[in-house]
Amino acid sequence: MIYIVYNKFYDFARNEITIGGIQTYISDLISIFMEMNYKVCVIQVGNEERNIEINGYTIRQYFIKARYRNEALAKRIKSEIDEKKDLVVFATDSIAPFGVRFEKSIAIQHGISWDKPSQTPRGILKGLLSRMKATYRIAKSLQLIHSVICVDYNFQNWYRTQVDKVESNLVVIPNYSRISLENTKPSNVINIIFARRLFWYRGTRVFVSAIKPVLDSRSNVQLTIAGSGDDEEWMREQLSEYENVKFITYKSEESLDIHKDKHIAVVPTVGSEGTSLSLLEAMSAGCAVIASDVGGMTNIVIDGYNGKLVSAGNVDALRLAIEQLIDNPEEREFLSKHGRETVRAAFSYEHWAEQWKTVVHNIMMN
Repeated sequence: MIYIVYNKFYDFARNEITIGGIQTYISDLISIFMEMNYKVCVIQVGNEERNIEINGYTIRQYFIKARYRNEALAKRIKSEIDEKKDLVVFATDSIAPFGVRFEKSIAIQHGISWDKPSQTPRGILKGLLSRMKATYRIAKSLQLIHSVICVDYNFQNWYRTQVDKVESNLVVIPNYSRISLENTKPSNVINIIFARRLFWYRGTRVFVSAIKPVLDSRSNVQLTIAGSGDDEEWMREQLSEYENVKFITYKSEESLDIHKDKHIAVVPTVGSEGTSLSLLEAMSAGCAVIASDVGGMTNIVIDGYNGKLVSAGNVDALRLAIEQLIDNPEEREFLSKHGRETVRAAFSYEHWAEQWKTVVHNIMMN
């Protein structure tokens, strides 16, 4: 039996899986584990005890009322499983407990999340304290977890600077994308897409500042903002004067489809990014990508070969990169071709699944 632990995977009120990248990741893990002939149970915390069977697996909701909820949840799970046979997968390392060890366990580290920049002394101090707290929490958690799956090498390299002894239980399995069918892009207009959760640290402010002069100077551009979040209203207000800008929302499984007719995808994150699903899906769909040099995106993009890398937060560099790709169709085609090849060779769903199967097999056979 494999248990997957996450805060909220299923919405019992709506009778549906909640939307998000981690939820998609969990759904794909469930498929892999079931292919390996394991029974799967997703465990979450809610305001009442619930249990449901869907698509061949179980979703179990516990009611946990405790100050240290992660630890209380882990103790309850520990009391109900067979530790000799069962594997517990913590879908994010942030919910892995202190002081509770499982014989067979995995925690998934989705990328450094405490690297967001700040321009104020208070913010800088808060960031320093956050990093210190993260270092302590992660170091303690790693001692209790059998294997930690990291989505990028950025975290692994950071961790090596924080400890005297590097744990051997870190395994890097980058994120993935399914391979999109090749599609013909329209020739009379350049379609640009920003497909992100609309939060400042995902680069919304930088992107708007860079794209406005592009929209002012070029009439052959169509911009799609795909997503939702705290900055959506601000972005709508900033771009309200442009008729060639549209806002849409989409489900995770629709990502390849919304990218298929786009020429350029921009991923200008300023912090908190692993091997970005948005970036990989855009590359798979044949977009020429522009990404910032943040986190795991530097594990994916080789500047000038399969995309363009720009300095995070640099508005002028981002604007110039966008203009260069608009004005140079040969470069767009070159980056698009090699981007698709990169995903197919190193970041495909199939490659990701095989790496996960190897890790799980090694743990379960011990």
